[in-house]
Amino acid sequence: DWNLALDTVGGPHWPGGAMDSPIIVNAEADEFYKQPMHYALAHFSKFFPRGSVRVDVSVAGDANPQAQAAAVLRADGSVAVVVLSTNDAPETVTISIDGTRFVNAEVAARSISSFVVA
Repeated sequence: DWNLALDTVGGPHWPGGAMDSPIIVNAEADEFYKQPMHYALAHFSKFFPRGSVRVDVSVAGDANPQAQAAAVLRADGSVAVVVLSTNDAPETVTISIDGTRFVNAEVAARSISSFVVA
């Protein structure tokens, strides 16, 4: 299951498994709460606009790279890359876009970083 909004006990859900979501709705208090996941989705949507097409991307880095990436070709011809670092320390990475373009960057520890390549 994947939900955009759930109640304060993680429902509605299938029996036996409460879920998490980007937005939690507290109907009794007439409130909603934006979870960290909400901001991560917002970050991606700002760099990956509608109509973008996924392109191959890979990340190589320090001796023990802890980064993953996704990339899209945007309508204006630029390529947007979003890098997720789960490393506890900053790391230097080389991002390969379709094996033809390369970007060297320093990414912060435990971060989401974005790059636009013209």
